[in-house]
Amino acid sequence: EKRDAVLQKIRQSLSPGGHLFLKQWFLNVDRSSPKLAAIFALSMRLGNSASFVCTLQEAEEMLRNTGFQIEGSSTIGDSVSTLLIARKGERR
Repeated sequence: EKRDAVLQKIRQSLSPGGHLFLKQWFLNVDRSSPKLAAIFALSMRLGNSASFVCTLQEAEEMLRNTGFQIEGSSTIGDSVSTLLIARKGERR
């Protein structure tokens, strides 16, 4: 998928131990909240059927599958945005 290819390019561009900071509106597991993220997901889908707004857990899984280690996450700013911090890990 395109997302995996982009994450792989980002990982390759980082120095060993380098960090990726991802600020995003993540949907909750029920995919209907928080309200701003759900509205954003709907508007994205209407404009592009291939668009995808993921949950925090899905983002963490994508990053792990690409060779990142999750260092943490924190709600920031508007209380809907989340900052996800990942570090380039060693590939097995």
